[in-house]
Amino acid sequence: MSFPELTGQYMVVPDVPWDPTRGGGRIALFDTEGRPYLPAEASKVDEYVAQALDRWAALGKKMTFVSDISSPWEVSNGTVVMTPDGVMFGPYPDSGQGGGTLRFHGLDGQPFSAVKNFAVHIRYMTSGSANPIVSPYLRILLTDASHPNPDDSSGEWSAIHNPHTQKFPGLGPGPFQEFVATAGTWRWNDDAGSGTSEFALSELQTQYGDYLISKLAVTVGWTQGGYDLSGLLRWVQINGNRYTFGN
Repeated sequence: MSFPELTGQYMVVPDVPWDPTRGGGRIALFDTEGRPYLPAEASKVDEYVAQALDRWAALGKKMTFVSDISSPWEVSNGTVVMTPDGVMFGPYPDSGQGGGTLRFHGLDGQPFSAVKNFAVHIRYMTSGSANPIVSPYLRILLTDASHPNPDDSSGEWSAIHNPHTQKFPGLGPGPFQEFVATAGTWRWNDDAGSGTSEFALSELQTQYGDYLISKLAVTVGWTQGGYDLSGLLRWVQINGNRYTFGN
């Protein structure tokens, strides 16, 4: 038994008898549930298929498969490695004494305001019972030549998004989950989480929008500690472009 060719979202089946009640033609289209769908004019089939393929091509331009960690990506240390399932962080026996970061340099030199979208699909695991277990966190690192950060050796400033400090902190350790940082709140220059106020990213960009990006970062570990921690990152989305990891 042969199966029909799948083209776009429809299956194209040749040599179907002409049916005057459904518009005619000798090509039938079936949707993904197997229901027949015939355009009013069979001559439009090529046009519809071409439009569908154009949409797939446009989507493809926003999807990148990353099989090795090389420019514009880098890791902070050897605890962050590529695996067939994604980027693995750890495991760290004590999250207060270890951690790792995946960095993205594709927006370096652009103003802070250039970040429109930053999201990840990740899970984190622990056998600990601390409350909270600090989830992976996302940062945008920035520089300002006329105003370097006096508290940082490299002069960088940071905006940080902690999923566990949001109104809905997520599902906790275990399941894969999506964190859309640009839809949440951020702290300014407070990696330690010392209780400073949180703001919408747009508010920080209004105030610091001309600061220049030095990297975007996803970090697992380097938290309050006292429990083991690991993480597995499946993909990152930056300004609508999705980077899916695995080798």
